[in-house]
Parts: sequence; C-alpha cells; structure tokens
Amino acid sequence: ALVPELNANDIEEMMFVLKKEKENLVIVRSLIPTKIQLYHHILTQLEALDAGEAELVAWCDAGDGMLGGFKLTGSKDHLMGELEQHRNYFNKTINIQAMLQSKNNVFQSMVKNTEGKEGIDIIELRSRMDRLNERFANTIDTSKQVELRLNDALKCWLRFQEGQNRVMKWIQ
Repeated sequence: ALVPELNANDIEEMMFVLKKEKENLVIVRSLIPTKIQLYHHILTQLEALDAGEAELVAWCDAGDGMLGGFKLTGSKDHLMGELEQHRNYFNKTINIQAMLQSKNNVFQSMVKNTEGKEGIDIIELRSRMDRLNERFANTIDTSKQVELRLNDALKCWLRFQEGQNRVMKWIQ
C-alpha cells in the first residue's frame, strides 16, 4: 500500500537501508554463539578464581593470626615451640604459592580472552587479584621476619647457655 505512493528514489533508498540492516542482523546473529561460548568460558574461569581466592585468604588470615600471637620472648623451649609451630604451618607455603600462581595464570588467560571485547570489564577483578597477591606477599614477608627473629632469639639463648656453662666451669 505504501509502494505506489513513493517515488523510485525513496523506494531504492528504503531498500538499501533494509539491505544494510539485514546484513547487520546476519553479522550479529553469527556472533551470538561465539559470544555465548566466550561468556561461558569467562564464567568458568571466574568461578575457579572465586573458589581459590577464599582458600588463599583463609590461609593468610590464619597465618597472620598465628604470627600475631607469637611473643618472640620467653624460655628457649617456648621459642622452639613457636618456631616449630611456625615451620609446621608455613611448610605449606609452596602449595599455597602454586595455587596463587594458578589463579594468576587463570586471570591472565581471562585478560587475554577479554582484551578488546566490548561489555566485559575486568577492572574490579584486576584489583581483587592485586589485593590477593599483595596479601600473600605481606603474609610471607611477615613470616620470614618472624622466623628470623625467632632464630635470633634462639641463638641468643644458645650463646647465653654457652656463657653460663663457661662461668660454671670457671667457678668449679
């Protein structure tokens, strides 16, 4: 009903616009399966990051709590007990570090997969990973400092006992 009222140029222009819109729809339609696959892949990776993040944070919390509870003073036996407790807990560091590296690898894969893609914002995820890496590094640094101080305190006890033995021998 509209065609007889329009001139040939208007009809040609409308047909050109319809053709362009159809081409755009075909392109969009062809991208849908690819986008769905990408989103499913990203969702799987995000779930993997979330699962490991909680475990890593819990390990750091427990380690920081234990380190904060150390007095770094007291008898030789007390200091040896604290050092043993420290070593027993932090001997898992390699496993936890491997888990963190695995999470970093998953994150880097996500960055690579989302680079240049519209509608995918990973800024918040990047800051979460930065915080997690920083938290782990801080826990490990504190652990090393506490271990060093415990070893120094035990060396002081050893030197004290050696000096005490020399004095006792000299007195006898």
